[in-house]
Amino acid sequence: MRTTVILTLATAALAAIGAAVWTSNRNSQEAIMLDACEKVLLERLRSPSTYQLIEASDIRTEEATEDDYLYNNDPAEKKRTIELHLRQPELAENHEYLRDLFRSTNMQKLTMVIEYDAENGFGTPIRGRSLCAVFRDGDDPMQRGEFMNVRIDGKTSIDWAFDGLSGSD
Repeated sequence: MRTTVILTLATAALAAIGAAVWTSNRNSQEAIMLDACEKVLLERLRSPSTYQLIEASDIRTEEATEDDYLYNNDPAEKKRTIELHLRQPELAENHEYLRDLFRSTNMQKLTMVIEYDAENGFGTPIRGRSLCAVFRDGDDPMQRGEFMNVRIDGKTSIDWAFDGLSGSD
């Protein structure tokens, strides 16, 4: 009887340790993605020091498409990009580099919904909700700082900055 109790407790302890290791690994991957998303999100807030994460949810991984990676699945964006590259060949070189990178990797798209509180420009607390999408080579282990093309609500930091300059924000 005593041996059975000891074996049962030992089995339960090993199961708990195994579950903790699996959860820790899963959470660390989600934490790496959340860090990348928060870095870009904080650049956009009027009062980034007041940012408080409420929840990161709806985390998904899917195979990325070339149109999603290059044009955010937006036909108008694809047309604008092609027209811009006809006028500015140096931008076309960068686009070709990104296209070749996409085609040479097993690109995955990871998405996460981030709900947060932060003050607006007038100091009033608001609750925000943003969709973060990041792209990564699915054949490599996830590491901090390795995400490509981090987007918050469909816009990279560069897209968002250009929108702010052009007044289309």
